[in-house]
Amino acid sequence: MYVMSIVMGKLVPKAIALPMLTHGSKNYTLAFSNTPGFLKQMKFGDIDTNRMLCFVVSTGYIGITLCVQSYVDAFTVTIVADSGVLTEKETEELLGNMTSALN
Repeated sequence: MYVMSIVMGKLVPKAIALPMLTHGSKNYTLAFSNTPGFLKQMKFGDIDTNRMLCFVVSTGYIGITLCVQSYVDAFTVTIVADSGVLTEKETEELLGNMTSALN
């Protein structure tokens, strides 16, 4: 789905791409990205970075995205829920289950 989104966005007019991506997203419930980060701490000028964030905003009917990114000796988990697809109750239940599973 990710590659399809990139290709469609670059090569196909938006009026055609958006309906095709929306239709194609009906087969998915979750977008997931696991991005390997830097092994050594980065600097911007004299400022040391202590973490990096990653998130993906999905199109169509995908209700939730989950991103995991490593950075040096830690990792960050980012979860984005689409209120147009999931109700607040569904989102809270899903996030509660994910939190319980991680603990």
